Amino acid sequence: VAAGLAVAGYNENLFRAQAAREAQVQADILAASLTAALAFDDADAAQQYLNALSANPEAEAAGLYSSSGALLSGYRRDSSQTLPLKAVARPHPSVDGQLVVTAPVVQAGVRLGSVYLRIQAEPLSRRVLRYAAIGLLGVMASLVAVILGAANTAQRRANRALEQANEALQSLKQDRINGA
Repeated sequence: VAAGLAVAGYNENLFRAQAAREAQVQADILAASLTAALAFDDADAAQQYLNALSANPEAEAAGLYSSSGALLSGYRRDSSQTLPLKAVARPHPSVDGQLVVTAPVVQAGVRLGSVYLRIQAEPLSRRVLRYAAIGLLGVMASLVAVILGAANTAQRRANRALEQANEALQSLKQDRINGA
C-alpha cells in the first residue's frame, strides 16, 4: 500500500511537471505565431490565431498584450472567463487545476509584447479516481489470488480425506473378503 501511494505521488508530480511543460510550449508556439500579427498591428489575424485555441478543450483563455502591457486581443472559452487587462509579468501558481503561463512575443531580438495562456488541466479529483480504480483492480486481483489459493488448499485437504476414506473402505473390504 505504501509503495502504491509513493508511486501515485511520484506520478502526480510527473503529471504536473508535464502539464506545465505542455502549457509553456503551447504559449511559446502561440507567441511565435502571433509575431507578424503584432508587428503589423493586425488585430484580425491575431484574433484568428487566438480563436484557433478553441480546438484545445483545455484552453480556457488567452490574451495578446502589447509591449506596454495593454490587452490587444483575447480568447475566452466562455464569457465567464476573464483576462487580465494588463500583461502579467509573473503568473500565479496553478490553482484548482488551472495552469497560467506567459511567453514573450519577440521578433529579431525585439520584444513586441507577450502572450498569456490559461489551461485547465485534468482535475485532481479525476486523477485520484483513476488511481483509486487502479488500486481497486489490484486489490481485487489479490483477493482472487488468495481465494484461488485457499480453494486449492481446501481441495487438496478434501482429496486427502477422500483418499483416506477410500483406503479405509478398501481395507475393510479386504478384511471382509479375507474373513469370509
